[in-house]
Amino acid sequence: MTNIFSGLWLFPLGWLMFRSGFAPRILYIMLMLGGFFYVLGFAGPVFNADYENTVVGRIVGISCGIPGMIGELGTGLWLLIRGTRPWRAGAEAPVAG
Repeated sequence: MTNIFSGLWLFPLGWLMFRSGFAPRILYIMLMLGGFFYVLGFAGPVFNADYENTVVGRIVGISCGIPGMIGELGTGLWLLIRGTRPWRAGAEAPVAG
């Protein structure tokens, strides 16, 4: 049940990352693709009781977590590594005072 909320959250997160241009494109593509797979993994069994035995169900089941995991972990690592530095040319680090 929680997969739908996780999946729906990845869409606006991916869109905001796309609009900011802060991170590499692959991260927000993976976030949005992972959100789609999470929602599909939730909605499939709701509409088709035999969803896990279909070809689409097997493909989604195997690949469901991979794009989301790459996008979420990649975003966390990107923010950890690059988020502490100024990212625009000419931007100055805040002065503690």
